[in-house]
Amino acid sequence: MKIFTLRMHKSRNTAWCAALAAALFVVLFATAAQCDEIEDSLPPNSPEAVKASTRQAIQNGLVQENVVKLTRAMLQSKFNEQQIQLSHALMIEAKNSGLPVQPLMNKAFEGMAKNVSPPLIVGAMETVQSRNAFAYQRAARFSKNKSHTANLGRALSSGLAAGFSKEDADKITKMLQHRAKSMKTDQAYSLALECFKTARDISRLGVSSQSVTNMLAGALNKGFNHQNMHAMRNSFMAQARQSQPQNLARSYSAAIQKGKGFQEGRGDGEGSGGAGHGASGSSGSGSGPGGSGPGSGGSGGSGGSAGGGPGGSGSGGPGSNQ
Repeated sequence: MKIFTLRMHKSRNTAWCAALAAALFVVLFATAAQCDEIEDSLPPNSPEAVKASTRQAIQNGLVQENVVKLTRAMLQSKFNEQQIQLSHALMIEAKNSGLPVQPLMNKAFEGMAKNVSPPLIVGAMETVQSRNAFAYQRAARFSKNKSHTANLGRALSSGLAAGFSKEDADKITKMLQHRAKSMKTDQAYSLALECFKTARDISRLGVSSQSVTNMLAGALNKGFNHQNMHAMRNSFMAQARQSQPQNLARSYSAAIQKGKGFQEGRGDGEGSGGAGHGASGSSGSGSGPGGSGPGSGGSGGSGGSAGGGPGGSGSGGPGSNQ
């Protein structure tokens, strides 16, 4: 019986060793195959350090085709070993941190297409990485859902790229966190997403970060929910096609601060002329910042226009700016 048991143990050990050897063979074979692929994919005179860095990026989970394509392009654009290694390191860091890798690659290809010098391209990639890290860190405060975090992170990162400052982003983030305490998680997420999208879209029009922040802060202080914020963003973008965005932002902020809602901030003053648009409702007068000029009243609403003077009043017909 003892002999039989001993033979069983030996048999199991032999099987285990055979399985381990097979696994090691597969790993070594795969590694060798990958090395051959890297050798074949990169130019023959590629530095060994670049080949090693490329392999490391792929071993960290980056898509081989994408890494090779970028590395080849960098070699053709005269990047040195250190610059390519740093680019790979940024991509690996993004992958391991849950940050998007594609924006880094896009920035690199964009720079090479424009014949930007390698040091500046690597610097731009570092800026993108820093911006994404900041944005995704703030985004994670509103949701544990990876998809939600990605949506928030992309929106905020795009806003930062358009000119929305990190300081102002932190201010709005803190206000959103305060509001989130009395909201359901999905509502807090939706409000944060609309705020970040509003910051992104209005910043892209060239409106200063301070003016964007004034609009958002005023809206949050007045209790805007995500539907209100969405409506304000759509209204602003539509009005901005025919108005000066910076003045329009000031007008919206002033109307919101006075508790009249963003609708009464619609209008634009350019130079000494301003147009007032009346809001529907019973007859009455209202004011909005604006310059002197013709104003049109709504159905008994008040006209407001951006600029530097008092707004016009409407009473169910044409209004006039004082």
